[in-house]
Amino acid sequence: MKKLFMCMIISIAMIVSSATADIITNSFGDFVSNQANGWGTTFTPGIGTIDPAITLPQTLYLTEWTFAKTSSGGGTTAGDVYLVIFSELDPYAMDETNIIGTSTTTVDMAAATNGSQVTWQFANIALDKDTQYALMFSSTPDHTGILMSQGLELEVGNPYTGGGFIRVNNTANDWDPDYLAKYSTGTEPALVSPANGATLVNVEQNVAWSAPPTGTTTGYNVYYSSIADPNIGEDFTSINVESNVLAADLNPAGNLEFNTVYSWYVESIQGTKISASPVWTFTTAPATPVVTVDPSPATIPQGQSYTFTVDGLNQTSYQWLKNGAEIDGATEQNLIISDATIDDEGFYSCLLINDTKPLGQESASAGLWIQRLVAQWTFEDDSLVDISGNSWDGIPMKHDPNTADNVDYPADITYGPGLKENSRAMLLNTRLGTTEEPGEFFAAQVKIPDSGTYFNFVPQGLTAVIWFKEIGTVYNNNTTLISKHTYGIADDPETAIDETIVRSGWAMNTSRANGFAPWSIFRGSNYPQPYSGYAVNDDQWHMAVLTSEPGQETNPDTGITTPIITNSIYVDGVARNTVTGYNPVLIQNPLDLIIGNDEHTPSYGGLAIAAYDEVRIYNYALDYVTIAQEYANVTDTTVCTGPVEFDINGDCIVNLGDFAIFVSEWMLSGWVAPQ
Repeated sequence: MKKLFMCMIISIAMIVSSATADIITNSFGDFVSNQANGWGTTFTPGIGTIDPAITLPQTLYLTEWTFAKTSSGGGTTAGDVYLVIFSELDPYAMDETNIIGTSTTTVDMAAATNGSQVTWQFANIALDKDTQYALMFSSTPDHTGILMSQGLELEVGNPYTGGGFIRVNNTANDWDPDYLAKYSTGTEPALVSPANGATLVNVEQNVAWSAPPTGTTTGYNVYYSSIADPNIGEDFTSINVESNVLAADLNPAGNLEFNTVYSWYVESIQGTKISASPVWTFTTAPATPVVTVDPSPATIPQGQSYTFTVDGLNQTSYQWLKNGAEIDGATEQNLIISDATIDDEGFYSCLLINDTKPLGQESASAGLWIQRLVAQWTFEDDSLVDISGNSWDGIPMKHDPNTADNVDYPADITYGPGLKENSRAMLLNTRLGTTEEPGEFFAAQVKIPDSGTYFNFVPQGLTAVIWFKEIGTVYNNNTTLISKHTYGIADDPETAIDETIVRSGWAMNTSRANGFAPWSIFRGSNYPQPYSGYAVNDDQWHMAVLTSEPGQETNPDTGITTPIITNSIYVDGVARNTVTGYNPVLIQNPLDLIIGNDEHTPSYGGLAIAAYDEVRIYNYALDYVTIAQEYANVTDTTVCTGPVEFDINGDCIVNLGDFAIFVSEWMLSGWVAPQ
């Protein structure tokens, strides 16, 4: 058997021989952890050192690509991520016209173990050995879901010949990703399904492969084994398929066994030439029910209907639960909530049942919420009572100034004049003193007890409204106005609340370095962080609003629909910044809501020194007109909500003034005619 391979300077590319041989693999080099993240990599298949020296065919066929997951784990996106190959190297110019091919499998990078190798399969994508290509991470099998960051292990150095790392400057620079690429010379079958390394495969699953892209195939030999680490040729059973078909489907072992690892490979027959694929593996599902699709949460208007759905393997019946209790008669795959009211709010899950597990396998729970105001603190009567009727009353707390431990104990809070005549405001930390000599009200904040599982509305929608006035200096660069957020122990081991809690949640801050301009935090992947850039350090009352609104965007060319999230930061009734993220995943925060500080902080941290006239939270995104109208009503001023089309003079209205400018410039020309 003839073994061929090519080792690139930084990358390692594998050429599969056309003999009946196992695939030659090479191990990775040493990886450098905690480096940068990026959009993808450029590569040239035929560039690099070939050992042993062989003459490559002009066309190579990509069958597999492996990256290493970064030790830092930063920037990864949860969920299915494809690798997409483009002939265009500029991410902003990538579209359907320059896609070369897409992986047949996906990887959840966020779920991969840091430092591990993660692999994508390709169905013999034809590549020219002398052409440079771009390989991009994407949440969709096309250009519409290109991701900006996926968390690879990278190595610092000069760009290797033929490739480099694509980052936000759109070019291959001196961050070099280590990878392992496997190519075929074109006579080997390529994997279709199940994916190599797939788990929870249905025992009724058929295996499938594609015909080699070159030559005339007259048949296939299919080899399979359920023996752990089988020896090629010794522990495999062979099946012959006699037809020159484009693809072949069969169940390699008749009835597959539950919870079993199967290994298999395929030989293509082209006259006297037999070419072997790599050895692929998959693991079948256990006999007990397995949940494959959990119900999805939702926040809907009152009176609207909503359908929960669940899916799985091996179940013979279903039983839906609400807040852990069985729902009478709810024994179908779908659960329809008709004309929803507040009484229908709660967490729904489903038991998947069969004879091997009569008590059922429970799905993840999903919340159903009615769009509404869920909390409101006006601080009237010098009180922290929630007047929304939902009983989220606050408790004044402070951190112990004499210890780094995050042990809260009661603190006094003062009150003073509010925004309107005879109204009241909560005053936080207005007599703190200095860092050397803390004042009487050290690190005061308001905690909303037992709210750890609540106020995590962001994936379905959120609005936080705060009327406030900065009335002092702060000890940290960022002041936290409101927080359902924490840093994890990896961020700051000395101040982390709990070593089991990761960086998570959402918050609205102000930036001391930029005139206390409000901005937001969302912890997860592909969650945009709007920053207002609007200074509020003028000793005046201001209205800061943070909204987060889910949605979908459909590519008109491919029909592929991508989940999106749109986050906005408003100051004084105007949207100062709006940003959108694709395929967002927020890490939910398990800690209590805090007004005036960030939960991770043992002392000063993001401590707010401010007056609060009112704080409100909605479980959906208010629209821009509603926000502008509130500011106009409260302050008795007019608000321009944004640029108006055909408003030439910029006065936020299209009228005769704009028409006069248009007429005065009518027929003006920059042309110069010959004399």
